[in-house]
Amino acid sequence: MLSKLTFASFLAYSPRGVEAVSKQSRSVLLKIKRDEIHPTTGPILGFAVRRLREIGPTFCTDFLSDESTLVPIPNSAPTRDGGLWVAQRLCDELLKQGFGSDLLPCLERTRRVGKAAWSPHDLRPTPAEHFDSFLVRTELYAPPQITLVDDVVTQGSTALAAASRLAIAFPSAQIRLFALVAWYPRLRRSWTPPSARSSFETTVLGALRLNVELHSRDHASIALLTARVMRAKNTKSEATAKAPANWYSL
Repeated sequence: MLSKLTFASFLAYSPRGVEAVSKQSRSVLLKIKRDEIHPTTGPILGFAVRRLREIGPTFCTDFLSDESTLVPIPNSAPTRDGGLWVAQRLCDELLKQGFGSDLLPCLERTRRVGKAAWSPHDLRPTPAEHFDSFLVRTELYAPPQITLVDDVVTQGSTALAAASRLAIAFPSAQIRLFALVAWYPRLRRSWTPPSARSSFETTVLGALRLNVELHSRDHASIALLTARVMRAKNTKSEATAKAPANWYSL
């Protein structure tokens, strides 16, 4: 099992914040997980990735470069034909906007695991349980750079296990994670509509680290390498940003 996986995310959500923007972040997250369609902006995943292109965080150069093969993280259960696979939908939207080089859906679930989002903290699937449920199809080709893609990362057990499986299948590949949304302890309203960005457009850069000291079970936890908001340094200026993002109307 890998002990560390670097990641980047574009949006942030607060699971328990009481501020209006924290509550709104949870509403947006739910719409993302359903890939809801807005009557004016279309599918929310497409809207989010267009915003990512407009804002242009500098992490895109490393995590979503034209040399990065995108590998979607599977759902918690084997995906049925025609079923919603949000991570793959996100990959499709990223490629449409010029992020990444190609799509390689080589990671599969062989059996169902519990949904971490709906499980009590001490009953969430461990990285080892996720690892045992993954299978990698290696007959395609061996990409030199892999970016795992998921809609949201909270503790990171799924992502860490997925990266560990890929590291065995592709030992020479550089593996990173891009999640559209990441857990963030508290969101503050620095900009309000109709300004260029809402405060949950908060770039988070960090690492998932394996912690083996919690209740004798392996848990992955997010260790933020950069806890401060990255907007001012890592995004295009307010003047070059396009139309304001009205996340609050979605």
